[in-house]
Amino acid sequence: MNMNKKLICILVCILFFGATVCPSITGYEKVIVKKEINDYNNPIKYTLESGVLSNNSWLEQDKLIATDGAEDCFSWCVSIDGDYALIGASYDDNERGSAYVFKRNGTTWTEEQKLLASDRAEDDNFGWSVSIDGDYAFIGSHCDDNENGNYAGSVYVFTRSGTTWTQQAKLMASDGASYDYFGQAISIDGDYALIGAPFDDDDNKGSVYVFKRNGTTWTEEQKLRASDGPTWEYFGRSISIDGDYAIITAHDEDNVKGSAYVFKRNGTTWTEEQKLLVSDRDFFIGWVVSIDGDYALIGSPFEDNDRGAAYVFKRNGTTWTEEQKLLASDGAANDLFGRSVSIDGDYALIGSPLDDSYTGAAYVFKRNGTTWTEEQKLLASDRAEDDDFGWSVSIDGDYALIGALYGDNDNGAAYVFIKGNQPPDTPNITGPSQGKPGIDYNYTFVSTDPDGDDVWYNIGWGDKEIIYIYGPYPSGEEITLTYNWSEKGNYLITCWARDIYNTTSNTTTLEVTITRSKATENVLLLSILERFPLLRKLIQQFGFGL
Repeated sequence: MNMNKKLICILVCILFFGATVCPSITGYEKVIVKKEINDYNNPIKYTLESGVLSNNSWLEQDKLIATDGAEDCFSWCVSIDGDYALIGASYDDNERGSAYVFKRNGTTWTEEQKLLASDRAEDDNFGWSVSIDGDYAFIGSHCDDNENGNYAGSVYVFTRSGTTWTQQAKLMASDGASYDYFGQAISIDGDYALIGAPFDDDDNKGSVYVFKRNGTTWTEEQKLRASDGPTWEYFGRSISIDGDYAIITAHDEDNVKGSAYVFKRNGTTWTEEQKLLVSDRDFFIGWVVSIDGDYALIGSPFEDNDRGAAYVFKRNGTTWTEEQKLLASDGAANDLFGRSVSIDGDYALIGSPLDDSYTGAAYVFKRNGTTWTEEQKLLASDRAEDDDFGWSVSIDGDYALIGALYGDNDNGAAYVFIKGNQPPDTPNITGPSQGKPGIDYNYTFVSTDPDGDDVWYNIGWGDKEIIYIYGPYPSGEEITLTYNWSEKGNYLITCWARDIYNTTSNTTTLEVTITRSKATENVLLLSILERFPLLRKLIQQFGFGL
């Protein structure tokens, strides 16, 4: 430090005491700077909605709507498998019904084909139930009139070849009769399909039919019924199959309290393994079910003044035991939490379509050991009252599909959420930490996104209550920006990165000290000495030559 600087420091300490405080970024105005210009003097104002920037595990990827949709109950039911989504619209075209296949390409889901029954007729409700697995799509038409009688019901099998889905078969119960509603529920896994007829028999006990595929032919292999089935049981209202296990509801069983039955396959025979009950059941405990591996999920939407609940059962050998009752953290009366459920691996997805004035929501629960914890509440980005988001749900791997029965202005919509998006790495800032006022300095910023997503940089230069947003830039690409500060001071450059899903990185900073020039220092010193002549003489006695 030269003599002038030392003197100024001494004088400042004598005359006054001050401190420089770096401002917080809280409440800053946010502006965006075009990538092609990077002109911080002419930014474009850009306001981020509250809560948009987050590090949620599940992020909305796409909104799916029918190209010809018009209040058709699109998303009455949904099913997702790999890159394909199947969505039912059972009220399409005077309730003839239809179903839509969507295909994923990168981050975009595109309608690939609209599926129609070859013999469709009014009031068939084709698309009331759907299930997709691999190259096969099953679509229920539970009000279909056929040789078994009025409303006997049927199921249509479509198979994919390339990008084309073709009807392969129409399935009906071998002993079907009028008003059985065969096809009200479907679940397919590999070579097996289970189809529910909950009104089968005059007493509405209900049945489930097992179909087995051999080549291109699906053949009825067995008819399942509850071993203790009473009158009005509606066995087969909801079905789920995974490997050698199937779970089937009987939601009016036992004085409308409801139950679920687990069946196990041994060779070509399915045998009832256990009836599942819960200790605190209210009624309709078995409204919907889903099974995956050793876990079964049962929805009970009318529990506790229609707040709803869901129950997880765990298999140990041949015994299924209730592991946990799941509740929404912010559940309220009439939410119907548990109206739809789906389980895959360590994740459970539960719909609550009447949450928040029928706006609807879906909840993701994550398993850790023997405990299931609510991980996130999912909401549609364009949510509105009466959308019934969460009416139907399906989860597979990193993707969740959620139906909003009256979304998109009552036309119906479905939303795809993606799991596991990683935030960008904390940015690195390089550049000078000292400088003079009014001089341009270059600073380099870089952040890498683990998923390879493009990156936006959110930067505060420390001299204005503004956050500048630069981008987007390819992951890992260095950007160099020029900035200057007009006044002396300590400034904190603040930067964080966000990806295209608005997932944000941690914040990094670089402190920059801007000092006055030597000429400015001399002017300041002379000004002080002119005001204090005795101090000038004192300094001269120390040999400073002033």
